[in-house]
Amino acid sequence: MCHIIKAASTYISTGITGRDNNKTDVPELFDLYAMAHSAPYKKAKAFSESDIDDPKNFTNRASHNKLMRYRDEGKARKGPDFNPSQPIDPELVMISGGGRYHGLLAIGDGLIRCTSTLPQIKRRQTSSDLEIRPHPWPMDLEIKVSYTESDTFPPLHYVCGRR
Repeated sequence: MCHIIKAASTYISTGITGRDNNKTDVPELFDLYAMAHSAPYKKAKAFSESDIDDPKNFTNRASHNKLMRYRDEGKARKGPDFNPSQPIDPELVMISGGGRYHGLLAIGDGLIRCTSTLPQIKRRQTSSDLEIRPHPWPMDLEIKVSYTESDTFPPLHYVCGRR
């Protein structure tokens, strides 16, 4: 939680937005979370949705994955016009993060509260709704990325002789 507060205070103190009328608007929680996990808090800068596409913009793969999943789930469930920078939807955070882990939702570092549990959300879903994917563990993300970026481990179809 302190990462988000530090990013917000740095962002506000530098006055990045609202220069026309000397009023600084506070970014939405999605943007603050992205800013807090993309650089040290003293280097916080305005976050744009295009920044989310490159995992190298983030301090760790887990944060990048959480933001990507929130954005992708939002577009899949609410349509292609979904804007993740609008006010956070706690149930969507619950769905995209696979529930609560250690009592916290995936995004927001403890600042978001959702009154529903994941089983309650699943019960309300119909058969036409998208399936809720399980939470990816950080180690699984690291293994997946290291395997796909590795020169040592060729793709499986080359090893097996299939193309």
